[in-house]
Amino acid sequence: MQATNMHATEIKLNRGSWLVTIPLVAIAVIHIVFVFFPGRNVITQLRTEIESRQLYISNADGVSAALAAAQQELLDARTYIDNWQRTALMVHRLPVLYGNINDLSNRAGTATTRFEPQMLVELGLIRQIPIHMTCTGTFAQIHEFIRSLESLPQTIWIDSLQFNKPGQNGGNILCEIDLVVFSDNPKISNYADISK
Repeated sequence: MQATNMHATEIKLNRGSWLVTIPLVAIAVIHIVFVFFPGRNVITQLRTEIESRQLYISNADGVSAALAAAQQELLDARTYIDNWQRTALMVHRLPVLYGNINDLSNRAGTATTRFEPQMLVELGLIRQIPIHMTCTGTFAQIHEFIRSLESLPQTIWIDSLQFNKPGQNGGNILCEIDLVVFSDNPKISNYADISK
């Protein structure tokens, strides 16, 4: 009888354990489907976002260095512009520059045979003042004249330079020079027009 009673208790326990196990399994499945998988996707998205933000932060050092370099470049450009505007020729001072060029030619030992200022060319913030000139002298004298032109504080370009052979002018070289002098344009720049 005791053996039969034990068998009945085991069956009850087995039947009772299924009654507990099935709801627990159902709760576990519901938890996995509705909580774990969506939570895992959110965690994966958060990890990806954290990694991208960490990468952004690690690149911020390079950006700050590039920003500092750009700020230094801007400061250098502003300094250059300020220096250029301080030394830039104002149109009302052109006769003084023409006199300086003639004086440099005389000091170098060359003879200026033609000096023809051309019409001003407006280029927005600056102006070009073309000058065509011809001078004669030895190669060393012409070289000294060109070197002294380049030492002037104004911005002067030598646009073209032509030499004629010595012997055609009594042993001297005939040199034709096209110069371009750059000037500030006070009508457009933020400096007052002092030529009036």
